[in-house]
Amino acid sequence: MDDELEIDLRKVIRSLLKRWTYIVGLALLAGLVAFLFTFLQPRRYEASAVIALTRPLNLPNFDPRYQTMTNPLTINNKIVNDVALGDEVVQLLFEEWNEPEKKPTDLQAFVKRNLKVESGQDATIAILKVRLKDPQEATRLAKLWAEEVVQRINLTYSGRDEAQIDFFQEQVTTAEQRVQAAARALEEFEAQNQRASLQNQLDSLSAQQAEYLRRLRVIEAVQADGKVFLDQIKSLPKDSRLSSQEQTNLFLLQMRIYGDTIAGIASASQVQLSLPELNSETTVGEYQQALTTWLAALQTQKSELEAVLQTFPPQIEQLQGQIQALDSERQRLDLEYQLARETLTTLRRKLDEAQIAVEDSKGYASIVAYPAVPKNPAPRGTLRNTALATVLGGFLAVFGVLVWDWWRSEEEVPAPAREETLAREPVAAVRR
Repeated sequence: MDDELEIDLRKVIRSLLKRWTYIVGLALLAGLVAFLFTFLQPRRYEASAVIALTRPLNLPNFDPRYQTMTNPLTINNKIVNDVALGDEVVQLLFEEWNEPEKKPTDLQAFVKRNLKVESGQDATIAILKVRLKDPQEATRLAKLWAEEVVQRINLTYSGRDEAQIDFFQEQVTTAEQRVQAAARALEEFEAQNQRASLQNQLDSLSAQQAEYLRRLRVIEAVQADGKVFLDQIKSLPKDSRLSSQEQTNLFLLQMRIYGDTIAGIASASQVQLSLPELNSETTVGEYQQALTTWLAALQTQKSELEAVLQTFPPQIEQLQGQIQALDSERQRLDLEYQLARETLTTLRRKLDEAQIAVEDSKGYASIVAYPAVPKNPAPRGTLRNTALATVLGGFLAVFGVLVWDWWRSEEEVPAPAREETLAREPVAAVRR
C-alpha cells in the first residue's frame, strides 16, 4: 500500500498568516545583519591592468638553415589566470605589499580578498584587479603584477629572456676558441705537410715505370723482328755473303734498336749489344752467330727490365697510401675548421636575434592598459547583500514555521482522534 501525504493548503496558509510576524521579523533581521556586516566593511580601492595576448609581430631569423621555432599553442586568458595566480607570483606580490601588520599566514587570505583575474569579452584579453585600502598601493601592486605576468608569459612562450643573451655570448666565446684551435691545427699540419715531396717522388716513379715499360715493349718488338731476320738468313749458305737487300734490312733493324732502346739501355748494362760492322767480307755464318749473341743479350736486358719493373708497384702503392693519408688528415682538419667557422657565424646571428627579441617589447603578452589611481572606492554591494539576505531569511522563516506546525500537530492530536478527523475531512484534500 502506497504511503500518502495529505496537505491542506488552507491550513498551511492559515499557519503562515498566523505567524507572519515571525517570518517578517526573521527576514528583516537577516537583512539587517547583512546590511550592517557589509556597511561596516572598510572601504577598498580597486586598480585594474589589462593584458592583451597576441602573436609576436616580428620573429628575426637571419639564417634560413637554422629556423627559430614558434610555439604552436594558442595563448588565452586561462594561461594568464594560471600564471597570475601561481605560487611564485602571489608570493612576490605578498612580499611587495606594504602592510606592516601582515603575517606569513595571511597569504591565502591576501590572494582571496585582494587579487582577482577576470576575462575580457575576447579570449585574448585578461584583466588583473587589485583591491586594497590604499589606492596608491593598489595601483602599484596592479602594475607590478601585470609586468610580472607579461614577463613570465613572454619568457615561456616567446623566449624574450635576457639570460639567453648571456648564454649565446658564452657559446660565441667557446666557438671562437674552437675556430682558433682548428686554425692552429691546420697551420701546423700545413707546415709539416710533405705531400708535395711525396707527389714528386710518385710522379718520378710513375715516369720511370712508364719509360721502362716503353723500353720493354721496344725490345720485345725488336726481338721479334730479329728472330724473323735470323730465320731468313739461316736458309742461306754460311760461307755466302749477304745481299744488298739483307744488309739494308739488318742496318734498319740496328738503327731502330740503337735509336729507340739501346742508347738508354747500354749505359746501365755491361752486356755488349753492338752488331758486327757491315762490310762486303762478312759471311752469313758470322752474321748468324752475331745475331744469336745479340738476341741473347736483348733477352738478358729484358729480364733485367722486368725485375726492375716489379719493384715499382710496392713503392708507388706506399707513396699513394702516404699521400692519401695526408689528404684525409688535411680534409678532416679543413672540415673541422669550416664547421667551427660556420658554428661561430650561426651563434653570432642567434646572439643578434636574441638581442633584438629582448629589445622588442611586443611578445606574446603585452600591457595595453596600465592601472590608474582609483579616485572612488569600489562598491561594497550593500544593497545586493541586504536583499539576498532578506530573501534567504524569509525562506528560512517560512520553512521553520511549516516544520514547527507539522511537529506540533503530530504531538497534540492522539492517534484515534487523528483517524477520526481524517475520516471527516472532505475529499477535496490534496493527495500526493
